[in-house]
Amino acid sequence: MGSVSIDTDLIAGAEELLAALKSQQPLTSANRVALLRQVDKIRCGLQGPAEAMNFQGTHVSLGPFAPCRTAGRGILTLACDKNMFTPVMNALVEHHVFDHVPAEGKTIGLDELASKIGWESTVLVRFINVVLIQGILEETEPRVYKHSASSIAFREDKMRSYYQLGSWSVPSWWKVSDYLKTHAPEDLYDNLKSPFAWSRGAEGKTYYQLLEEDTAFSDVWHKGMAQAAPFNPVLGMFPFRDMRAAVEAEPDRAFVVDVGGGRGNALVDMMRECSGSFGAPMVLQDMKEVLQGDDPVRIEGVQVMPHDFYNEQPVKNAHIYYTRKVMHNYYDEKCRTILGPIVDAMGPTSRLLFGDMILPESAKPGDDALPFCMDLRMLMIGGTERSEPQWKALLDSVDLVIVKIWRLPGAPHQATIEAKLRGN
Repeated sequence: MGSVSIDTDLIAGAEELLAALKSQQPLTSANRVALLRQVDKIRCGLQGPAEAMNFQGTHVSLGPFAPCRTAGRGILTLACDKNMFTPVMNALVEHHVFDHVPAEGKTIGLDELASKIGWESTVLVRFINVVLIQGILEETEPRVYKHSASSIAFREDKMRSYYQLGSWSVPSWWKVSDYLKTHAPEDLYDNLKSPFAWSRGAEGKTYYQLLEEDTAFSDVWHKGMAQAAPFNPVLGMFPFRDMRAAVEAEPDRAFVVDVGGGRGNALVDMMRECSGSFGAPMVLQDMKEVLQGDDPVRIEGVQVMPHDFYNEQPVKNAHIYYTRKVMHNYYDEKCRTILGPIVDAMGPTSRLLFGDMILPESAKPGDDALPFCMDLRMLMIGGTERSEPQWKALLDSVDLVIVKIWRLPGAPHQATIEAKLRGN
């Protein structure tokens, strides 16, 4: 996503924070809030667009109120600087505000910017103020703006799409309490009765059926998921390039079959690492409407194959079968149904790789919030993240054994799980 330069003000702020912490003065309500504000200022100075996206995706509250404990009291307070960020960003993105702020460090005044998008200046400034406190845009002088390191990326379609995801899914969170009051406990494990579907008055359909029915938003979703790749990486774990000798020895076997692979972003990454496919087929499988819709998938060197993963796997004895962010969409019973055809197609040396998250078994202050927030997001659509013991239990139930869990350095909850047939 690019580097962010560290200026002298940021260093001075960090030194000021360190000095305050070393002062050994007792924490009062006032200085605790001041210290937290200083921490937030440093964070905003350090973050780039990817970090801003991650922070807002995992640390904003999901309803109109957020618990505030900064003063040592468990009161509820309106946290407009956090929970209004996503809808504010969505409005600015949809009205192309970031496109009209010049690139290359140039500035634009509030009145001119408002005129370009057809808003009143007095309205636009109220939206901009919310993003300024999160390090999105910079105010060089009163009512004059330029891009910050975090905001420049919102001129790109993929980054814009990521924030538009919120406009489609966030309202369901506001109804989750009512869902839990009105549904039997077992309903939560039925992806046809998910909280998301219920909130839309569409029980009987899965999240992904609803997604593909909304063709305009489906395009936004796929682009947004591509932008989220830094938080769901393909590379840096399992060493695909080390498969060269095995693949070149048996090039008639598919190198990788990406099952439920969307628009093929994972295969593109793998081929980039391997400088190709070692002479063997690369196969992308997903539903026909995903691969052959209004914008058909075409990737050089990749065979695009419409396939419903509940049916027999047509590609037999591949070197690698790969699923990325598929299993977390479902609970174990449904996962076993999906895995059955793949297991039946595997040969003695085939590997099944899961590009998925490993949910920590405990949570402590300061831990990365992403896996726990993602687990709640999956709850909303009928799925779950899994801990290492839960992964082992699931794979054992379909006669697979884990060969190795390849964890991402610096983010051990991100992993590629390598599995093989039991007894091979």
